[in-house]
Amino acid sequence: MGVLIGTVQLCDELLRQLRLRVGLSGKVRELLQDHMTPTNCASIAKQTHKTERTLRRKLEEERTFSEILAEREGFEPSKGF
Repeated sequence: MGVLIGTVQLCDELLRQLRLRVGLSGKVRELLQDHMTPTNCASIAKQTHKTERTLRRKLEEERTFSEILAEREGFEPSKGF
């Protein structure tokens, strides 16, 4: 029974990670990998054809913008974006 629970938890985590690679989070991540793209919400919103408010709301549904930025090497979430 313990193996089954561990397997289910692993599958849940893998699905969560997959969801982060697709959708809006994936698009934002892709834009941030291009070091020519400014790393602020306004520029990312413009490039995704959304308002800042809509971008933040949709990312919040997937995960927070600061979590995505924190994945970038050297970014300090406490400094904001």
